[in-house]
Amino acid sequence: MRDIRISTEVAARLSAAHIRQLRDGPDPGVYQCCECSAPGDADAEPTSVVVYAYPGVVNVVFAHAWCSDSALTWKDDPSVRAGLERVHVLPLMFGSTGSAALMIAPYFPARTSDFQSNSQIRRWLEDGLHLVLSLDALLEEPPPTPGWKAWLVPGDSPGQTRLTIRSRLGSPHEPITVVDDIGIRVQGAWTRAVKATGKIALFAGLTEIHKLPDRDPMAIMDELAKAFQAGALTCGLIEADWIEL
Repeated sequence: MRDIRISTEVAARLSAAHIRQLRDGPDPGVYQCCECSAPGDADAEPTSVVVYAYPGVVNVVFAHAWCSDSALTWKDDPSVRAGLERVHVLPLMFGSTGSAALMIAPYFPARTSDFQSNSQIRRWLEDGLHLVLSLDALLEEPPPTPGWKAWLVPGDSPGQTRLTIRSRLGSPHEPITVVDDIGIRVQGAWTRAVKATGKIALFAGLTEIHKLPDRDPMAIMDELAKAFQAGALTCGLIEADWIEL
């Protein structure tokens, strides 16, 4: 049996079905330790369940047992919340016309307190992204999404680009930084497409793009298709500014 460590206070925040699922598997399987960021394997290594609880939101994450005990953290610390809302980013070329695209996925997929829906998906939809409703939509340009914008500047090392994405621009609400000045590596064709069109096709969902060994198109499409089938994939065509330094 797997060695999944769940403290009493953490168990009180989880349903009996969710606890049983964690103990029996297959999830979480391979995970990223929330303490050291190195990969962990719940099927082979002692694993602690760590819960970050906020008003209306519960984040269930995992750690090597030697990195952290199973624990519940309850506070509304903006710095911790920002850490939990980090995303993985994967740039790719999209469609038959060779458009620039980005896939983003949360480091720590957050669940609402009833564990029935996902807080990131809900927020992306509320901020204007569109739910992907068919597999055919993965081959088409997403609908325009006002209020979202990407800024790109050359990075510190050759081939690197710094990326920031914000949402809720021009709305009565305070803008949200979705991607905060992270470094990505893009090909020349991707850069030229962004400069020529001023647009990026954005796909935001509950994918495992961080586990893809390379940018194999079939593996990427498989991840997008799995997220679509789970109702956990959104999209939008967003504005993009390339800033030359």
